[in-house]
Amino acid sequence: MGLFLVLVFLSSGIDRSEGSIHYFLTQQILQRQRLSFDSKPAGISVQAPNGRYYLMHEAGNSLWLLPTAAVAEGVGGLVNAVRGGFSADRLARLLITFNAAAYVALACLAVFVVAVHGFDVTPRVAIVGAVMLALGSEMLAYAQNLFDGVAVAAALTGALAAAVLARRRPSDRLAAVAGMLAGMAVITRLTAVLAVPALAVYLLVAPGGRRRVAWFLATLAPFAGWQAYYNNLRTGSSLVSAEMLPVAHNLTGSVADGLAGLLLSPSRSVLVYTPLLVLLPLGALLAWRVNRPLVLAIGWILATYTLFIASLADWAGAYGWGPRHMVVVVPVAFILVVVVLGRARSAPAWVGLAALAVMGTVVNLPAILANWHYRLLLWMSQHGGANFPDWSVGDSQWVFQLRGLAANLRYVLGQGPPAVVPEYTPSQAVSANTADLWWLTASQFGVPAAVGVIVGVLLVATGVTLVVMAWRRAPAMAPAAPVAA
Repeated sequence: MGLFLVLVFLSSGIDRSEGSIHYFLTQQILQRQRLSFDSKPAGISVQAPNGRYYLMHEAGNSLWLLPTAAVAEGVGGLVNAVRGGFSADRLARLLITFNAAAYVALACLAVFVVAVHGFDVTPRVAIVGAVMLALGSEMLAYAQNLFDGVAVAAALTGALAAAVLARRRPSDRLAAVAGMLAGMAVITRLTAVLAVPALAVYLLVAPGGRRRVAWFLATLAPFAGWQAYYNNLRTGSSLVSAEMLPVAHNLTGSVADGLAGLLLSPSRSVLVYTPLLVLLPLGALLAWRVNRPLVLAIGWILATYTLFIASLADWAGAYGWGPRHMVVVVPVAFILVVVVLGRARSAPAWVGLAALAVMGTVVNLPAILANWHYRLLLWMSQHGGANFPDWSVGDSQWVFQLRGLAANLRYVLGQGPPAVVPEYTPSQAVSANTADLWWLTASQFGVPAAVGVIVGVLLVATGVTLVVMAWRRAPAMAPAAPVAA
């Protein structure tokens, strides 16, 4: 809860990703009980054989927004019954951005569970690791972004945590939970299916494994059925997703080029945006000594997913922050980083680890404060629609973003002009040229500025207090029970 509140504090309150397109489907389901549209909606869509229009992306991200949107609709109805003039849609668009913060917080919780119960890391160290993941990695920038990969990261890491607990206790129910979470990940982003064999085999190779795999597959099956149904609606084939159609432009490229970019590109490398991942080989070696089956499962997930993303022509993910596609597995990879934290004993070692985490914060925090989407559009308007070059340091996305943050500071101090992007409204341009935090920009929507600041301060103070209290109350020793083989 503490990390969630801190991440809510850092939210912009306006989603500018493909999540806003997914919200169109959420509204359609709530208001018209339909999965399709009469006419072509905004964003990427496909016309089905029945003549109706469907979103090209999978429906999971839209489905997970339903509870939040329903709450906003209910609150809006009550307020309008009393005073009128209240926009339930505006409230919903604010609240759904907090879904992203919740997804990142849940992914951090899952990393904590796997580190403690799978690799014998002490709870206090695992809490430190969870904080580093939330604030010192690419997840920080995506905690205010409803890109569907963020939801998949939470569900996939949660499935792994449930599988670890299912083996450790042992528990058929937790194996069923793992299957359900894996299914949620798959119907949100199909590439999550690459992790399913790893989870199934990990559950299988243990006493009682066949029974737990049966439970895992039983709860996964309804999601597979849904995906087949939704595929058939959009393409006429239960085995062909709209994402597989030529119009989706998911073209293949060179795996070697993709791997080089994901690992070495100064503008798009996952190691630039999450510097602590340079410890991954060391973490794997240390973790291998503790729990080999779990290391193999994690390795399977990371290897298959990374190779698939590297095989895409657009391996970095267009219109994203950093290596957008890798958000899905950054929490899974970070588990091995937490193992390294658990073995750090000297002060110099902790200084080095903290330095890597701070580097991640320095790279990713400007994406929040200066609205990376605004700066991306600004760059493209200045360069004929081209994205950031992959192999330039000076013109890399994160360096341009740091310059943008400095430009915002000059503008606030009255020493420079604002950056202008025609696609943005005047109110959006104001927030993009100052500090893009919802509690600071609430005054644009009629909320007194002082109220917004007070709410923001209370949020971050409460969040930090809860994290510190959790760390103090956490045992300084690892669980007494041995780690399952």
